[in-house]
Amino acid sequence: MNLQFFLVLCFSFKVLSEQIENNIEEDLKHIIEEDLKSIIEEDSNTIIEEDSNSIIEEDSNPITEEDSNPIIEDTSKIDLSKLEVISRTIRLRQDLGFECEHLKEEEIIYRYDALTASGEREEVKLVEVKQLPVEVIFSSLSNVDDLTLVGNKTVVPYYNCFTEMDDPYLLNEIEKMIYPPSTEEYNFKDLDYNMHGETDHPGDVDRIVFGGQLRNGFFIEAGSVDSETYSDTLYFEIKYNWTGLLVEPMPLEFAEGLRKHRKAYSIQTCFSTETKPQIVEFDPEAVLRDASHSEIRLSMGGIVLEPRNTSEQFQCMPFYSVLLAIGNPTVHWISLDIEGAEFAVLKTVPWDKVDIQSMTVETHMLGSVFPGDRKEFIAYMDSVGYRHIQNAHQGTNELREKLGTIDDLFVRKDIPLAEERLSTPEKTEL
Repeated sequence: MNLQFFLVLCFSFKVLSEQIENNIEEDLKHIIEEDLKSIIEEDSNTIIEEDSNSIIEEDSNPITEEDSNPIIEDTSKIDLSKLEVISRTIRLRQDLGFECEHLKEEEIIYRYDALTASGEREEVKLVEVKQLPVEVIFSSLSNVDDLTLVGNKTVVPYYNCFTEMDDPYLLNEIEKMIYPPSTEEYNFKDLDYNMHGETDHPGDVDRIVFGGQLRNGFFIEAGSVDSETYSDTLYFEIKYNWTGLLVEPMPLEFAEGLRKHRKAYSIQTCFSTETKPQIVEFDPEAVLRDASHSEIRLSMGGIVLEPRNTSEQFQCMPFYSVLLAIGNPTVHWISLDIEGAEFAVLKTVPWDKVDIQSMTVETHMLGSVFPGDRKEFIAYMDSVGYRHIQNAHQGTNELREKLGTIDDLFVRKDIPLAEERLSTPEKTEL
């Protein structure tokens, strides 16, 4: 007669950076442990014991009247480390309800002679299942000019196994990454200089779309850098009491941004070009370089398709998932400047499930990294319900002229422009 036992789960963790401080390491372990526990499906045939490190499953064959010599020994107390190992098998975890190449377990089968009612011993096989370490790749760096400024970067490969953008477990992970609006006083270096962004895009949007009438709106700024320098959303936050979401993947820039005490949510991530989390090659220095002189940068940092000497791996989250994690609010304006990945990211958006009124998108790099040029992008935006406001952003400077920078404004077709509302006898609400 065979009895199969599963001893309880235990989560072991592997952190791949010696730079992790103890408190950060413990937080990461706690987060991963709680997340994996929440994912495990309940099974009425599985016994969970807090002080065990395996899973014990009861035998599926019940004892019948013919079982005249049953095993009476409590095999749950046996020290498995002293038993003969029959086999070891590494496999994908079986307890999750889905397969994930980054979550594995080892099944170990032992041979044991168990005591029966007659006093004799009968050979049985005991099965132990151990979860292999969960990989968490963590790195930390300091600013050489300000050692108090520390930036961290975390990559958790198993997040990529969440294939649905609205997966509750994925949204729970993203929620933990989001910093709430600050309640402290602003800490800007030069608010007046940065109030209107690099070339007054927010002023253009206010004049063309909102007519200076919208207070308490909501923005998203992707590529927010340090949340002050040339920020396109400071204008709306300071002047009209808007809040929003600031998105920046670079560790030190993001850490510096938190010091500004913006009255908006902040998240350190890039936006995925797929409808699930993805690990990408990210060149912090420049996406595009001069073909003849590689030291000459023709863009800011961003996602690249192949590894480079200057690239490193970042984990990006889906735009829609991030939006859901903050409650899927009405978004009045998006500033999207992510160095050539704009079209690829926006194609992942389920437009019938979001409420986004307008957006400014950097378009001159489209087609240089991902498929789809500016003309194709404008046609796409029309197909999902947005009209292109030609020549909306005319502001420029020497660098933008050199790089050929173009930013285009798109407004959802059911949203009247400021001049259209003024020409309507009855006031139209935004």
